[in-house]
Amino acid sequence: MRLGERSLRESIRFGNEATFERARREGLARAAAYKRWKNAKSRQNPKRVKKRK
Repeated sequence: MRLGERSLRESIRFGNEATFERARREGLARAAAYKRWKNAKSRQNPKRVKKRK
């Protein structure tokens, strides 16, 4: 699941700029996907519903 982190570590070890960039973008994409998932999950939780004004 932590694919981006592994490639990030590898790119640091190999010192490859392109790989580093891709890993960084990958990590950002995964973070965004996690945020969306977490948001959807929290919306489905009926116990603590935030009232939106």
